[in-house]
Amino acid sequence: MEACVVGNPPMARSGGLRVFAAGDEENVDAARPILDVLGQQVLYLGAPGTAAALELAFNLLLAAPTGRIADAVALRAARRQGLA
Repeated sequence: MEACVVGNPPMARSGGLRVFAAGDEENVDAARPILDVLGQQVLYLGAPGTAAALELAFNLLLAAPTGRIADAVALRAARRQGLA
């Protein structure tokens, strides 16, 4: 069984995390009382590896805009210095 938590520190403080659980459904059901404490919503996704794959996809979606913002800030700084 696997359980991946998705969210950020403010979401954690407010109890707004999401938990993606996968693996044997009986094991997930047995762990559900703990998972319910960790997250606002627990989603059962099925086969092992599914939760980790979905968490990775979320992280990739969030990382792309962050990289673009960093590039924009660097380009602006370079332009101010007359380098671009």
